[in-house]
Amino acid sequence: TLEIQEFCNDYTRSHMVESIGWVYQNCGEYFVAEATSFWGLGTAYSNIQSATRSVSHAMSMARSAYNIATFMKQNVGDENNKPSADNVLGTLKHLTSFILYEIERTIKLVVPKCCKDTDVSAEQRLERAKNLISLGRLMQETAINSRQGKPEDSDNLQRLYGIVETLNMT
Repeated sequence: TLEIQEFCNDYTRSHMVESIGWVYQNCGEYFVAEATSFWGLGTAYSNIQSATRSVSHAMSMARSAYNIATFMKQNVGDENNKPSADNVLGTLKHLTSFILYEIERTIKLVVPKCCKDTDVSAEQRLERAKNLISLGRLMQETAINSRQGKPEDSDNLQRLYGIVETLNMT
């Protein structure tokens, strides 16, 4: 848990850890339900959670893409028109959102493989799924606790904000 806590010292990284933890927990719950319920009927809840989150992410990504495209259209190619630091910071946050969604999507593709590994017994696969649930919960809890009482501006993006402001003054 110390490694997770140290990684969560940064606001953006804590969101990464929380997102990865959610995927671990959701995939683990899916495979436990599949292995322990009649015909895998217990997987419906995990599937619904995952689908809802995917739709939410797709909408957020579309909104972020639109905002980034708008920013680029307004500010690229015109050397006289310097973007405001707030606009650059907002665009960096949208890019960070893209990165977070892509990390979660990649993890979502990889994690099921450890629970479907046919080189080990069904009991070992079930144990792996249960461990994924525990690790996922721990990661989410640690990430959320690391952000308690910290303002969002403790993020790396805020440091970039200062750089952008400096560039705007030159």
